[in-house]
Amino acid sequence: MVRWIKVRFAPWAAVAAFFAVALGLRTVWTGPGRAQSGPADASPDVIVGDIHEAMSYGSENDISAFSIGTTSCNIGTKPLDWIPEPNPNHPVIAQNLYRVKDGRIEQIGLSWLKHGFFALNEDLCGTCQSSPGNQLGVNCSDPYSAGLNGQQQNLGPRSQVNVSLGKYVLPFRRPVPPATKAAGRLQVRNGDLDPAQNAGAEYFVEAQYVHPQDAQAGKGANNASY
Repeated sequence: MVRWIKVRFAPWAAVAAFFAVALGLRTVWTGPGRAQSGPADASPDVIVGDIHEAMSYGSENDISAFSIGTTSCNIGTKPLDWIPEPNPNHPVIAQNLYRVKDGRIEQIGLSWLKHGFFALNEDLCGTCQSSPGNQLGVNCSDPYSAGLNGQQQNLGPRSQVNVSLGKYVLPFRRPVPPATKAAGRLQVRNGDLDPAQNAGAEYFVEAQYVHPQDAQAGKGANNASY
């Protein structure tokens, strides 16, 4: 089922409505066949199981701000720690936006990184072997709403994360108050979304999870979905 982006701020309905029409959100988890192949050892493996909603925060200075809701899944064979800062064993979540136009794919938007803090251990991806909230259990899923992924106090810069190693600089640097409505969130120039300037364009939103234990297990090649 396709889910469209929800328009939250009426004054910017034109921009957000176009974003919604152009960008369909869909479930990306289709079962164990999508799992990354690798050695049969006991290790966690985090993926994006669903991109389920989006939120608009309006526009300032020709920049529109959005966030998307994501659900992670642990398709590995070992629980994954989900412990908030200052402990480094938690995921960070990236949000990106791409445009396909005239035979070219361009990245036109990105966010800072949402730092995870608690796992609900639900069953989007199979029979969840539930763990406490400080772990994501085997076959368990954890949803973060668009609102949570857009909370500025939980957003840190990409420059503080080594993606290949899954290592972070902590404490992470939050947007300095009073932050603008776009600070740290998925930012896009209004002109890149304007239907009059982008006839025939298609838009794709991407989410990526990075986690130290996932990277250390060599499972970092399947962490992004659109």
